[in-house]
Amino acid sequence: MRKPGRAALVEGSCTRVRPLLMTVFTTLLGLLPLMFATGTGAQIMKRLATPMVGGLFSVALLALVVLPAVYMLIQRFRYREQLRAGENGRPQVRPLPEEDAQAGVS
Repeated sequence: MRKPGRAALVEGSCTRVRPLLMTVFTTLLGLLPLMFATGTGAQIMKRLATPMVGGLFSVALLALVVLPAVYMLIQRFRYREQLRAGENGRPQVRPLPEEDAQAGVS
């Protein structure tokens, strides 16, 4: 059964949090020795590890916060455009999908 708007976003984000954070933290633990190394070739390794760590954090933020927010904005825009167009030139007045979920309508 397909869930409406916000409920689907929350459930999808919650199911992705654990695998994404596990991947980020294990990779980060592997890169920490490279970032704090002081031996031969440490300067080159620091230059490689630093952008990778920054990229990991930015991808996690993008996947968990930005993409769901952008998706919700696009869905709202499409829904409002459908309301404006309506059938036979008359606008339809219906609540947004997340309001249906809050009211218990499936």
